[in-house]
Amino acid sequence: MSKTLSCACLATLLCAGHASADTFIFGRRANGLTGLSSGTVVGTETTLSIAVATPGAVMDESDSDGMGIDATAVAGVTDASDTKFNMLTGSITGGEAVTFSFDQSGILNSLLFDGMKDETLEHFILTTPDGTIYTLFDFEVEMRLNHQGFQLSDMGVPNPTQALDSSDDIVGLNIPYQAGEVFTLTYGEVDYDGAVLPGYYPADDNLNPTGDTPNGIRFEGIVVTVVPEPATLSLGLIAMGGCMIRRPLNRINFDRIVIGAIL
Repeated sequence: MSKTLSCACLATLLCAGHASADTFIFGRRANGLTGLSSGTVVGTETTLSIAVATPGAVMDESDSDGMGIDATAVAGVTDASDTKFNMLTGSITGGEAVTFSFDQSGILNSLLFDGMKDETLEHFILTTPDGTIYTLFDFEVEMRLNHQGFQLSDMGVPNPTQALDSSDDIVGLNIPYQAGEVFTLTYGEVDYDGAVLPGYYPADDNLNPTGDTPNGIRFEGIVVTVVPEPATLSLGLIAMGGCMIRRPLNRINFDRIVIGAIL
């Protein structure tokens, strides 16, 4: 299926199915998720199910800028921040993670973050229901790498994807999903002190060392387009046909929320 035909089909099915946007914003204890390992958030069009993938950890929405994962009560684990996603050391190692799904089929448009730093190459890893992996970076990561003679591809991560601007929001994902299919979001860091990017160091625009180190990211929100029946069958067909429209969506400025819906 050609990209032009696929995109035309997508527009048709969205209109036919009366698709509409739904936005979930985390932080300020807005959703009652703090202290829970899993929970649900009822939106205007669909219900989000979200769960901590890190054993023994819980969600923390106490910060106004978004959600973090709190693993401080897990035996033998060192968690540098209970209000951010970060790397754990001790009895559990690796990046903190959550899984999420929806009770209606639709399209994952955008993921909203706060505190994603370009100099230190910290990022999120999004694994889609079909196993495709996207590595989500701050919008200036490529520029930082280029200044020191590196390219995005030098990091060796799958599908590096940069934020649209300094908001740290990843827009234009447009990933179709069926009801109940699970996404996984995992915090990650690039080992630039080792063999991955030998010689790279966090620096300002003039290549002066900043001394910065990765210090975690907050998960601020999700924007989806809900596609009710009978359009869900067409969603699957389009996904198989390779319709992945990956271009930045127009931003509507209502402070950090990016709407990628077809009204």
